[in-house]
Amino acid sequence: MFEIFRGRPRLGAAFLAGALVLLAAALAYIAPKVLSDAIAIDFRFIWLAGTLWSEGIDPYGAAFAAEAEARLRPGNVPSFLLYPPGWWGIAVAFAALDETTASLLWRVVSILAAALGAGAMLLALRRETDADWRALTGLGALALALTLGSVAAANNITIAQTSMLVLLGGGLAGAGVIAGSRAALIAGLLILSLKPSIGLAFVPCLLLLRTPLLGTVALGLLVLAISAPPLLAFGPIETVRGFIESAGRYGSLDINAGPALTGLRHLAWQATGAAPSAMLLLGLSGIVSALGIWAARPLAGTAAGRALAFAFAISTLLCVAPLHSYDFVFLLPLLLLIPLLRVADGMVIGAAFLFTMRSTNIAPLLGLVPEGSVLPGTTVNTLAALALFLWFAARLGLALRSATRDG
Repeated sequence: MFEIFRGRPRLGAAFLAGALVLLAAALAYIAPKVLSDAIAIDFRFIWLAGTLWSEGIDPYGAAFAAEAEARLRPGNVPSFLLYPPGWWGIAVAFAALDETTASLLWRVVSILAAALGAGAMLLALRRETDADWRALTGLGALALALTLGSVAAANNITIAQTSMLVLLGGGLAGAGVIAGSRAALIAGLLILSLKPSIGLAFVPCLLLLRTPLLGTVALGLLVLAISAPPLLAFGPIETVRGFIESAGRYGSLDINAGPALTGLRHLAWQATGAAPSAMLLLGLSGIVSALGIWAARPLAGTAAGRALAFAFAISTLLCVAPLHSYDFVFLLPLLLLIPLLRVADGMVIGAAFLFTMRSTNIAPLLGLVPEGSVLPGTTVNTLAALALFLWFAARLGLALRSATRDG
């Protein structure tokens, strides 16, 4: 798709310069959100858990709610810990700071994590394609600019969500898939394990490796390693049980009800007024992704084939998994796959991104604001995700048919 830049260094340089200008504008747009004194709603889960862990208190127990009321300023006070024990190291490190300072640092780190994830994919693209480096760097700057200028990133930073941080995992996993690197893929999946609602759709990417079992064992051991401190301190059975019980309460929160979650859960709510289990859909996202990537293994011999499989995994995540509009920052790695995909793929990805980038503003114009949701762009994002999934499912099927015929 980047053929237009071949042999035209000046065009590539102009594209890069324009992208950097847009990136500077996006940083100026997001900076006030980073410096905001708004309550870091989601980061509070992490900071409080780290504080309790460092004091020898189990955050999966009844103490979490009581300590939250006692230690946090009023407003969106969490009552149970939704995140897995693998957060121990990060949580304890941030808990060394007061909540306000830690929240500011978290927002800064979130921006850096997104940039590092994009950078990892760009390095892989430079090794696997002959595209002009200026054009590739320009694509990275443009993708990052569009992401940071989106309502998804703005919400992420304002409420100090975790999706921007685990976007580093998405970029590393993407780099691992593109370059066929076991180390990069496992490192990415380890970070993605911190947010299972996102990570589960990417774990099947291990099937693209020559030795998927070895990769799976390595990933499992690393997840156990980063989870070891709380598992040893409070007992593995008690810790795992507490986390599962907390995760089971996910759907009980208003922000996780049918009007607010995207994907199949939102579509079911729109059609019937009832929403299926979020945990069920989380498992389904992993199963659908695994089936698609398993089928795509004949394409794993080329970077383009692996990129198509990774695009399918991203589209599965956005369409099937129980997510929020701010999780759509995960369109960033999809944008960065464009040099390895067909022109039509790039057009579909670009259209979906532009449709969702300002979904909060577009939804009222289209009469698609879901009643009872604090996230107006939920329906718009859901429709875009459905279109992406159908497109890449069809593309994967056609690519496999072509590979079978040529073989």
